[in-house]
Amino acid sequence: MGFLILPIAGVVISIAMLKSKAISRVIAYVGVPTFTISLVDYIRVVFMPSVSLLLTIIAIASGLLLLVWLVLILRVPCKLNRTTICIAPFSVL
Repeated sequence: MGFLILPIAGVVISIAMLKSKAISRVIAYVGVPTFTISLVDYIRVVFMPSVSLLLTIIAIASGLLLLVWLVLILRVPCKLNRTTICIAPFSVL
């Protein structure tokens, strides 16, 4: 049951990002399907645990979208802090 909290929180955060002016809408538009696919995958595991091909396809899609979303999120602190050079994400120079 605890694994459901992460995709639900991701969907809520991505929807909140849609309303934010500081964060690009592209990040939110990638985040909503990413975490929705992850949520559907967790629900699928509960009701159809024996379907392994479907599991593989959904897990790969969710994982690739999550990687894209994370790269987009890591760029946000650099864009918000325009006065300094940002070498690494979340670094303060």
